[in-house]
Amino acid sequence: MKRVSKSVVRTLIFFATVFIGSAFAQGSPNVPLLKQLNSYAGTGYNDCWGYIDAQGREYALLGVRSGTSIVDITDAANAAEVAFIGSAFSTWKDIKTYQHYAYTMTEANKILQIIDLSNLPTSATLVNSFTLNTSGNPHNIYIDTDAAILYVSDDFRFNTSVHVYSLADPLNPVALTQFGPDSHDMYAKNGVLYIAEGSQPSIGIYDVTNPASPSLIHRITIPSAGYVHNVWPTEDQNFVMSTEETVGKTVKFWDISTPTNPILRDTYLAPNQLAHNTHIKGNYAYISHYESGLRIVDISDPDNIFEAGFYDTPDAWGAYPFFPSGKVLISDISAGLYIVYFEGSVEQSSFTANIREGWNMIGLPFHASDSSVSTLFPNHIPGTLFSFDGNYQTESELTPGVGYWLKFPTAEAVSIAGDAIETLSISLNEGWNMISGISCDVSLSNVSDSGNIIIPGTLYEFDGSYQLTDTIGEGSGHWIRASGAGTIELSCASGDLPKIAADPNAELAGFAKMTFSEIGGVHSQELFFGKNLPETADFRSYSLPPQFVDNNGFDARFTGDMRIAAGENAEI
Repeated sequence: MKRVSKSVVRTLIFFATVFIGSAFAQGSPNVPLLKQLNSYAGTGYNDCWGYIDAQGREYALLGVRSGTSIVDITDAANAAEVAFIGSAFSTWKDIKTYQHYAYTMTEANKILQIIDLSNLPTSATLVNSFTLNTSGNPHNIYIDTDAAILYVSDDFRFNTSVHVYSLADPLNPVALTQFGPDSHDMYAKNGVLYIAEGSQPSIGIYDVTNPASPSLIHRITIPSAGYVHNVWPTEDQNFVMSTEETVGKTVKFWDISTPTNPILRDTYLAPNQLAHNTHIKGNYAYISHYESGLRIVDISDPDNIFEAGFYDTPDAWGAYPFFPSGKVLISDISAGLYIVYFEGSVEQSSFTANIREGWNMIGLPFHASDSSVSTLFPNHIPGTLFSFDGNYQTESELTPGVGYWLKFPTAEAVSIAGDAIETLSISLNEGWNMISGISCDVSLSNVSDSGNIIIPGTLYEFDGSYQLTDTIGEGSGHWIRASGAGTIELSCASGDLPKIAADPNAELAGFAKMTFSEIGGVHSQELFFGKNLPETADFRSYSLPPQFVDNNGFDARFTGDMRIAAGENAEI
């Protein structure tokens, strides 16, 4: 990721502020405005969050006092609302997401709205209005998506605790416990919960490895503090930033590498001297700073944090910097939604593909700026990129989710970079399909197959010969067989998804086995015979994928492309 020197950034900000003037620009040159939407000007706004659907489309979830506005921002210049879910009227609203659901609450009542986002951009649907068991009307929520745990901050005006719910069933939260002396906002990751403890005034750090039984690790008491409003850790959890919603109180950056011995490393405060919330992504903190708008602070040197960019709005309540594209959302109390861009927020993931000499099954696990095979794999043998759609077809560009054959003259390691793909829907045809993975390894047991179209025992990889596998590897091509046309979903987040059936290989116990190997024994294929499968068995589970593009690979199979002998006269 490109970095700009501190002196250059400060010069740019000074130039934007002093010489351009607010009549011509509201932000520093490195934070341009992409779009503003103010569809509910007479109603008012509050917080915001973001969502990316299975096709990679980006959405702003904008809190409106009368509901939640869902805005497709994929093409920011043409951003438009695609759905609105009404709610009880309230000044306060908080929004978070888990899987393909949005969770929203207001201070008007104890209702947690659960909104199904799976049909975006066509529509969104309110699927449950869940009553929380809080003592007052809740103020904030946070979801640890890895652990499927919802944390709820009770009514912040009455020194109330944190309530913990399981989202094992995303539509029906289950209360686990409540704890803590006071809470206003929180963040959880890797079994640690950070709580901004409001009027205490402190930051509580809790062990929530067992979320039903939290235990205090340490409490940071803030000297001469205001109201401790919000807390957010760095990605490595060695530092945490806190805000105090009190005029003149600084944003503080704490070293918590030793949690029981926190050290205040540096502070920051924008001109209006009243910060609201902070969010951290990479080397930058994104602070919604009320009348000073969005302030982006470089935290790469903990002892010298400084403003790296800004976009001024009348009264910024919330910010969301977690889109891989570099788009950043600002929700303003009176002016609505701002979509800005900051290069430091762009996520460029990378992956190293270990290429073997000859044929390889590959895929593209990122959204790449240039997806041509000549750019991604410059040393490949020209004319050897093939996809499969009932027959092999030559290609020149790679599409995420599609598997390909590609041939190389020698073995090499190839680095590929692009925007991460954390969820992806893949359309399958009846029969064999070549697919590829996303920006993580996905266990077959975590593939969403709501139509039950995947035939168990038919996921194959290639390492010179076909091998059964239980994982769709990042950047790898795979064969998979479907009983009919439909869609499966890959996701880097685990959750309660419809699972595929169990692997049928247990049925092969007691079969005789032959192992065929090439000279040297590097690649092999096992074939089974000498016993009959149960009548209930699906013979398709014991089939082998189509043969190689030019038959130049090690392969052994029974008649009918099977790995078991079907009938008395099966031939190899």
